[in-house]
Amino acid sequence: MAEEEIVGLVIRLSIYYLNATSKIYKAAILELKKKLQSQADENKRKNKQKALEARKALEEAQQAETNKNNSNSIQDKQKGINNAKKMRDQQQNEKTFPAGVPNGNCLPLSSSRGRGLVPPPRIAVTQSSGLATVA
Repeated sequence: MAEEEIVGLVIRLSIYYLNATSKIYKAAILELKKKLQSQADENKRKNKQKALEARKALEEAQQAETNKNNSNSIQDKQKGINNAKKMRDQQQNEKTFPAGVPNGNCLPLSSSRGRGLVPPPRIAVTQSSGLATVA
Protein backbone atom coordinates (compact mmCIF):
# COMPACT_ATOMS: atom_id res chain seq x y z
CA MET A 1 0.00 0.00 0.00
CA ALA A 2 2.83 2.28 0.46
CA GLU A 3 3.50 2.15 -3.25
CA GLU A 4 -0.12 2.99 -4.04
CA GLU A 5 0.02 5.97 -1.71
CA ILE A 6 3.24 7.19 -3.32
CA VAL A 7 1.75 6.84 -6.81
CA GLY A 8 -1.41 8.74 -5.68
CA LEU A 9 0.74 11.46 -4.12
CA VAL A 10 2.83 11.83 -7.33
CA ILE A 11 -0.34 12.07 -9.41
CA ARG A 12 -1.78 14.81 -7.12
CA LEU A 13 1.49 16.76 -7.20
CA SER A 14 1.70 16.55 -11.00
CA ILE A 15 -1.94 17.76 -11.30
CA TYR A 16 -1.16 20.65 -8.94
CA TYR A 17 1.98 21.49 -10.97
CA LEU A 18 0.06 21.39 -14.27
CA ASN A 19 -2.69 23.66 -12.88
CA ALA A 20 -0.16 26.16 -11.57
CA THR A 21 1.79 26.30 -14.86
CA SER A 22 -1.47 26.52 -16.80
CA LYS A 23 -2.51 29.60 -14.81
CA ILE A 24 0.90 31.20 -15.36
CA TYR A 25 0.69 30.55 -19.10
CA LYS A 26 -2.83 32.00 -19.25
CA ALA A 27 -1.66 35.15 -17.46
CA ALA A 28 1.35 35.47 -19.80
CA ILE A 29 -0.87 35.01 -22.87
CA LEU A 30 -3.31 37.63 -21.58
CA GLU A 31 -0.45 40.08 -21.00
CA LEU A 32 0.89 39.46 -24.53
CA LYS A 33 -2.57 40.04 -26.00
CA LYS A 34 -2.78 43.37 -24.17
CA LYS A 35 0.65 44.37 -25.46
CA LEU A 36 -0.27 43.39 -29.01
CA GLN A 37 -3.52 45.36 -28.79
CA SER A 38 -1.75 48.46 -27.50
CA GLN A 39 0.87 48.11 -30.26
CA ALA A 40 -1.90 47.80 -32.88
CA ASP A 41 -3.61 50.89 -31.47
CA GLU A 42 -0.32 52.80 -31.59
CA ASN A 43 0.24 51.73 -35.22
CA LYS A 44 -3.27 52.86 -36.14
CA ARG A 45 -2.67 56.22 -34.52
CA LYS A 46 0.64 56.67 -36.36
CA ASN A 47 -0.94 55.66 -39.68
CA LYS A 48 -3.80 58.12 -39.17
CA GLN A 49 -1.30 60.86 -38.36
CA LYS A 50 0.73 60.08 -41.49
CA ALA A 51 -2.44 59.99 -43.60
CA LEU A 52 -3.51 63.38 -42.23
CA GLU A 53 -0.09 64.85 -42.97
CA ALA A 54 -0.15 63.42 -46.50
CA ARG A 55 -3.67 64.74 -47.08
CA LYS A 56 -2.66 68.16 -45.79
CA ALA A 57 0.41 68.23 -48.05
CA LEU A 58 -1.74 67.19 -51.02
CA GLU A 59 -4.31 69.89 -50.28
CA GLU A 60 -1.54 72.48 -49.98
CA ALA A 61 -0.08 71.35 -53.31
CA GLN A 62 -3.51 71.51 -54.94
CA GLN A 63 -4.14 74.95 -53.43
CA ALA A 64 -0.77 76.17 -54.70
CA GLU A 65 -1.56 74.78 -58.17
CA THR A 66 -4.98 76.43 -58.10
CA ASN A 67 -3.44 79.74 -57.04
CA LYS A 68 -0.84 79.42 -59.79
CA ASN A 69 -3.53 78.66 -62.38
CA ASN A 70 -5.65 81.55 -61.12
CA SER A 71 -2.72 83.97 -61.28
CA ASN A 72 -1.84 82.67 -64.75
CA SER A 73 -5.44 83.06 -65.91
CA ILE A 74 -5.55 86.57 -64.43
CA GLN A 75 -2.29 87.39 -66.19
CA ASP A 76 -3.65 85.88 -69.43
CA LYS A 77 -6.82 87.94 -69.10
CA GLN A 78 -4.73 91.05 -68.43
CA LYS A 79 -2.59 90.30 -71.48
CA GLY A 80 -5.74 89.79 -73.55
CA ILE A 81 -7.14 93.11 -72.35
CA ASN A 82 -3.83 94.83 -73.08
CA ASN A 83 -3.69 93.24 -76.54
CA ALA A 84 -7.28 94.28 -77.24
CA LYS A 85 -6.45 97.86 -76.19
CA LYS A 86 -3.39 97.87 -78.44
CA MET A 87 -5.41 96.57 -81.38
CA ARG A 88 -8.13 99.17 -80.79
CA ASP A 89 -5.52 101.93 -80.55
CA GLN A 90 -3.86 100.72 -83.76
CA GLN A 91 -7.18 100.65 -85.57
CA GLN A 92 -7.97 104.16 -84.36
CA ASN A 93 -4.53 105.39 -85.39
CA GLU A 94 -4.71 103.81 -88.88
CA LYS A 95 -6.05 105.99 -91.62
CA THR A 96 -9.38 104.80 -92.90
CA PHE A 97 -9.74 104.68 -96.65
CA PRO A 98 -12.88 104.52 -98.73
CA ALA A 99 -14.98 101.38 -98.36
CA GLY A 100 -12.83 100.27 -95.43
CA VAL A 101 -9.83 99.34 -97.58
CA PRO A 102 -6.95 99.40 -95.08
CA ASN A 103 -4.11 100.11 -97.51
CA GLY A 104 -5.91 102.29 -100.04
CA ASN A 105 -5.74 99.75 -102.87
CA CYS A 106 -8.73 98.75 -104.87
CA LEU A 107 -10.97 95.94 -103.77
CA PRO A 108 -10.95 92.75 -105.81
CA LEU A 109 -13.38 92.44 -108.65
CA SER A 110 -16.83 91.21 -107.79
CA SER A 111 -19.21 89.37 -110.09
CA SER A 112 -19.77 92.42 -112.36
CA ARG A 113 -16.88 93.89 -114.13
CA GLY A 114 -15.67 97.10 -112.56
CA ARG A 115 -18.04 96.91 -109.65
CA GLY A 116 -16.34 97.00 -106.25
CA LEU A 117 -13.37 99.02 -107.46
CA VAL A 118 -12.47 101.93 -105.27
CA PRO A 119 -10.22 104.70 -106.53
CA PRO A 120 -6.92 105.13 -104.70
CA PRO A 121 -6.67 108.05 -102.28
CA ARG A 122 -5.76 111.44 -103.69
CA ILE A 123 -2.24 112.58 -103.10
CA ALA A 124 -0.49 115.70 -104.31
CA VAL A 125 2.85 115.18 -105.98
CA THR A 126 5.29 118.01 -106.50
CA GLN A 127 8.67 117.89 -108.12
CA SER A 128 11.70 119.64 -106.83
CA SER A 129 15.19 118.97 -108.02
CA GLY A 130 14.11 115.79 -109.74
CA LEU A 131 12.71 114.00 -106.67
CA ALA A 132 9.01 113.38 -106.15
CA THR A 133 7.56 114.28 -102.75
CA VAL A 134 4.22 113.35 -101.33
CA ALA A 135 2.23 116.09 -99.60
